[in-house]
Amino acid sequence: MRVNCSFMNITSENLWKRLLDNKETFGFRNGFTIPFIVGAYYRRGLLNEDDLQTSRCIRFVLTKILETCEIGKEVAIFSCGLREKYVLQYINDRGQYIKKADNLNINHIIYLDLSLSNNFDDLVNQLWNCYREHITKNEFSYEGLAWRCFNKEEENFIDNKL
Repeated sequence: MRVNCSFMNITSENLWKRLLDNKETFGFRNGFTIPFIVGAYYRRGLLNEDDLQTSRCIRFVLTKILETCEIGKEVAIFSCGLREKYVLQYINDRGQYIKKADNLNINHIIYLDLSLSNNFDDLVNQLWNCYREHITKNEFSYEGLAWRCFNKEEENFIDNKL
C-alpha cells in the first residue's frame, strides 16, 4: 500500500538526493537500483499508479536528477552484479567502469556504465525495457535472486528516515 508522506520537506527535486545521502543509514554502501528509486517516488506520492505503467516514471526520475544534480556531486548509473541491476550512486572511485555521456542533455551530470546508451531517450527506453515488468508489479526491491515489493524495513526507511 502506498503512503503519501508529504512531511519532512521531501520533494520530487530532492528525493533522489535524500536517498543517496542517507544510504548508509539503511546499510547500503553504493546506491539504489532504478526500480527502488522509482518505488520511493511512488511511495512518497510523487508518482501515481498510471505513471508506473509507462516509461514516464523513469523519465520523470531521470529528469529530476538532470535538473537538480550539481557539478562536483555527479551521479553514475552502472551495472551492479547481474547486468540487469543498474544502480544510481554518486561518483566515487568507480571512474574506470563508467563513461562520461556525450549527449548535451546528460553530459557532466550523469555518468553511465559502458553498456548503457548516452542518449537520454534511449537511456529511458533501455531502463524501461529492463524494468517494465517489475515496476508495473510494484516490485521495487531486489533480494537474493528475485525482485519483490518493498518490505516493512524499506517502507520505514522511505517514509521516516529521509
